[in-house]
Amino acid sequence: MWGETFTILGSSFYLNAQAWLHSRRHVVIHNYTHSQKYTKNLNNSDHYRGIALASPVGKLLDWVFLAQQKDELSSSDYQFGYETDHSTTKSTFVVNEVVKYYTDYGSSVFSVLLDASKAFDRVHYTKLFRLLRERELCPTVCRFLAFQYTCQVCCVKWLSTVSENFTVSNGVKQGGVLSPHLFTLYMDCLLKRLRESGFGCYIGHVFSGAFAYADDLILLAPTRCTMKKMLDVCELFSTHYDIIFNPSKSKVVYFGTSSTVNTVFRFAGKTIDVSQMEQHLGYYIGTDSATSQIQQTIGQLYGNVNLLLAQFSKTNIDIKYKLFKSFCMSVYGSPLWNYSVDMCKAFYVAWRQRICRLFNVSPMTHCALFNIICDDLSVDV
Repeated sequence: MWGETFTILGSSFYLNAQAWLHSRRHVVIHNYTHSQKYTKNLNNSDHYRGIALASPVGKLLDWVFLAQQKDELSSSDYQFGYETDHSTTKSTFVVNEVVKYYTDYGSSVFSVLLDASKAFDRVHYTKLFRLLRERELCPTVCRFLAFQYTCQVCCVKWLSTVSENFTVSNGVKQGGVLSPHLFTLYMDCLLKRLRESGFGCYIGHVFSGAFAYADDLILLAPTRCTMKKMLDVCELFSTHYDIIFNPSKSKVVYFGTSSTVNTVFRFAGKTIDVSQMEQHLGYYIGTDSATSQIQQTIGQLYGNVNLLLAQFSKTNIDIKYKLFKSFCMSVYGSPLWNYSVDMCKAFYVAWRQRICRLFNVSPMTHCALFNIICDDLSVDV
């Protein structure tokens, strides 16, 4: 009964391009960004990110639309964000393979990690819906989406205080069902321009010079001149589509035989800093990136186990081990590790030490006994 009622309701919304206020109203709550943990300045708005909470009816309509228009909303092969069978790990893996392809043949690679500032909030509705029509999206659905976005209202909730309703004239809401898919289509324009420019790295005849995960963009070029041309393409896109890339938060990472980069890369008149190593989607790339990633994982393992034992010291050992596997052993990015390096052995040692402390057994316990102690496979199997 409820399914039939909602079908009739949703059909009337689509056909008439109308929806009640409740389905168009969003409550924006604040969410601390990562940098907020390391600063005492609570008055800086840059340390907060607004997350829009939609009504159940609005979310359900988005899911129905997403299921019906899946092909029209699919992004390019260079976009890894919010796509089936894609992940941050796969994105970084492709970047590493492109770099390895060039460095194995003695060539160098210049990479630039561009940081887009509040990109979701800067999407222009006119340009967005023009892109949807170019993809031959159903006109009825497109008209309904245009109504939903141009006539939406929001309010801000801070603790127990709620603001008055206000209209929103641009941007796709973070926290929405459709928002990430619409944004990736918006960023596809830049990826298309970069591919058609002919600049960047290539593997054979396949363009491999730009990859994105939502608003995280990385450029790869074999020469300095080529990278400058790609930055010019990005700067022109930034002007046309109002997506602002922040040069002060962007980084240049060089791969090659030379230890220094003599060329200065500029974006919007500002210099982009050069780094020997930088994080790409949470995983290090650059000089000694594999070692640094494992060292960071070891440090996180020690810290998480200490926190676990402090909070659950009186808990049953079986529960503690389940918590250990769930919250201490995520080992983000481990598929990209180089398991031939000695640092992997250091991680195995750190895991055994944490298991000894967790089960309160002697640190001198033979490593062959750990699968019996845990009643589970050892991490180095």
